[in-house]
Amino acid sequence: MTLQSHLDRAQASVIENKASTEALHTQWRTHLVRMSYMLVIVSLHQSQQPTQACLKDIKAVNQALLPGDQISGLQAIGLVLHDGIVSIFSLVMATALTYFTSMSEPAGNFQSPAYVLATACLPPMLQLHFNTPMGISCVDDALLEQTGVIAAEKLKGFPVVLVFFGVLSVCSWFMDMQMNQHKSSVNMVLKLRKEMQEKEAAAKESTGTKKTK
Repeated sequence: MTLQSHLDRAQASVIENKASTEALHTQWRTHLVRMSYMLVIVSLHQSQQPTQACLKDIKAVNQALLPGDQISGLQAIGLVLHDGIVSIFSLVMATALTYFTSMSEPAGNFQSPAYVLATACLPPMLQLHFNTPMGISCVDDALLEQTGVIAAEKLKGFPVVLVFFGVLSVCSWFMDMQMNQHKSSVNMVLKLRKEMQEKEAAAKESTGTKKTK
């Protein structure tokens, strides 16, 4: 078997392996997209309980205060948003990751704006989650004490989006590594073929020169 035949077989093999890996990665991305849709729903569900507890405390306090001293609508919105900042970051990250997993032709990478946005949400989410005491009401403690309102129970669950972010990052890194390896193998075979063709052309040119002489 000639060297040319070996190169043909090697090229066909690496191209076939690359195509098989691309098909497998497409299946993985399809599953990740489905998971990201579920993630948005779970993130919304996680944000409901703290928001409801905050609104319950605001309502209870307003019922105990005189009309002029009550918490206004804008103040209530501010309290809810401030209290649910982790949930807001979770929804932003979940939405960004959903868009990231949906990207195709080309698929998303670590430089994609959606992934960069999700990564930017990570530090403040971790800081706020672990530094915020559990069960603290969105209404000031002094106001609760003044009105005699007992704060509603508030659950503090770990943001599920952070787990998915880790899983997605590892999967994306592994898929990128595999594709880079396949591209390197294809380029190596093509380089060898090009070098062999150049040597053959040089040999033919040298033979033709000798015959002319």
